[in-house]
This record gives sequence, structure tokens and C-alpha cells, in this order.
Amino acid sequence: MTVSKELLQDLGIVSMHIQYFGTKESKAAGEDVFITVPCVLTKYDGGKLLFTLLESKTVDSSEACLSLSVRESDAFYRRENQKLNIIEQGLNYAVATTGADFAEPEGTIKLLLERLSVLDGQDEKYGRRKEPRVRIGREKSAAFGLSSVEQKIFSKTAKIIQPCAILDASLRGICVITPFENPAFKSLENFSIYLSFTNPEQTVILQAHKVHSKLSNVQNKVFSAISCQLLEPIHYVWKERVIKMLDGGSLSD
Repeated sequence: MTVSKELLQDLGIVSMHIQYFGTKESKAAGEDVFITVPCVLTKYDGGKLLFTLLESKTVDSSEACLSLSVRESDAFYRRENQKLNIIEQGLNYAVATTGADFAEPEGTIKLLLERLSVLDGQDEKYGRRKEPRVRIGREKSAAFGLSSVEQKIFSKTAKIIQPCAILDASLRGICVITPFENPAFKSLENFSIYLSFTNPEQTVILQAHKVHSKLSNVQNKVFSAISCQLLEPIHYVWKERVIKMLDGGSLSD
């Protein structure tokens, strides 16, 4: 499962590093060298964490730990560490697990792993090739938590922005309907969907690839219903809301 940057940001994670003491060469020379490698958590799979290393390093697997910089407020940041078990690595990546004992039992690292575990389980449950879909439309837009039926699609490259509404949704797909007014939109394959929710902190931008479209005429206006594949990484808020609707819940609050 791809880890979205929005999930990390919402938990206040500003940066992350893998740290360890020394290299084989420095240890052989009796030198005490502290190595810090900046990294990004990019994937999670059944408890395994895939880190992309921003510097080409070979991590000492016996003494590695994950170090996070977490923002508590505009003026205060704190550091949080957790031992890592490196199980695979290359010059620009490392795959690791963490132990069950957390340095901070109520800390951000534990919360992050719990959120990832839940999302990974839901991704496995609903992420089949033939994904279940939930009807949104005008009737369920409020239950889905949208601020209004009307949302927006846009393309920076084609310089297009226009209103749309969500017809249905799945974990990795969406169908929207939009006025068919701009000829440039006909040839557009990739575009963005801007979703505004009643919770102002949960604005979502989805990257979409058009799979197929169908034109219809309503009250002398031409509309296009566009079925799309959502491109990774998919915002975790979108996944959580789709799954809640599939489970029969409401997110109108």
C-alpha cells in the first residue's frame, strides 16, 4: 500500500531519518561515527515499511532506528525514535519492521503504524480487481461528507477548471459528471479532482486518469460522465470515506 504524504503531514511529521552508529570501516578503525540518512516512508505491506533513502547509503542493520521530527506547534518540534529491524536494503531503499515495544507508547510512531495497519487491512479487503462501488450523487453527497454537490475538476496544463459532481466512488476509482463545454477537455486523459468536505481540514485533491466517458443531453445542455482510475498515491481521507460508505456508515459529520 502506498503511503500518502498527507497522512504523514496530518500526524505532524515534518521529516524522518534512519540513524545508526558507524560503518564497518569506521568501526574497524575504532571511530565512533553517528550516521543520519534522510528518508521517506513510501509503502506499507503487512507490517513491513519501505523507506526511500534520499542519500545512497548502506544502513547498519544491527543498530538502525527511525527518527521522526514531529511538529507540536508553530514554535515547538520534538524528536521521536524507534528501533528498526532492517530485513532488506539497497543503495536507495530499505525495508524494515519495528518491534512491539515502543520508546513512546502513546507517541506518533505507534499512532502512524496503527493507522497504516488499519488502512492496509481495508485496502486488502476492498482493493480487489473488481472493486465494490458506492453511489454518491445528489442523494448521498452530504452523507459522504462533501460540503456541496458541486465540486471541481481542473487541469493546470490545459488551463481548465469547471464544476463537477460525483456519481459513484470506489477505493481506486471515481465517476464524475461535468458540463461538456470546453473542447480541450475531450482530448484530456489526466486531470485533477478537487473535493471540498464539511471538515475544512480534509480538502482532497485526487489525480485521475480517464478510462472512458459518455455524453448525455439534459435540458438542452450536454454533460459528460467520466469514469476514472485514481492514480497513486491516493489521499487516505478519500479511502477512509469510501470504506465507511461501503460499510454502511455516514460521514456527514
